[in-house]
Amino acid sequence: MDTLKKTGARFSAIRRRAGLTQWDAARKAGITNETLSRIERGYQWVGFDVLSKLAKAYGVDVAEMFSDAPGGASGAKQAALQEIMDTLSGRTMAEVEKAAKLLQVALDMKPAPKRVRKS
Repeated sequence: MDTLKKTGARFSAIRRRAGLTQWDAARKAGITNETLSRIERGYQWVGFDVLSKLAKAYGVDVAEMFSDAPGGASGAKQAALQEIMDTLSGRTMAEVEKAAKLLQVALDMKPAPKRVRKS
């Protein structure tokens, strides 16, 4: 299953856990039912603005929308994810995309080899 489909399935599970129909959730988030359906089926990605609205409609933190754990991320992980989300919340989409690329590069980096000092 690809990332969009996994993420959509996770969003759907969170919505159902909140006791909302797609129609009710879409209305609360200010998006169309069709859009939410495409998101949950993994055919459409969401921007931070819609993600924030969905999280609010579901009564969860944005970090929980990406957690594999049933009740959300662990306390420390959730706090770290929330800090990242708070940092990005006032930024433009271009800045958010740039930050995502930088984060990916940073996570993919291998530690520099230790230098041996010659005496």
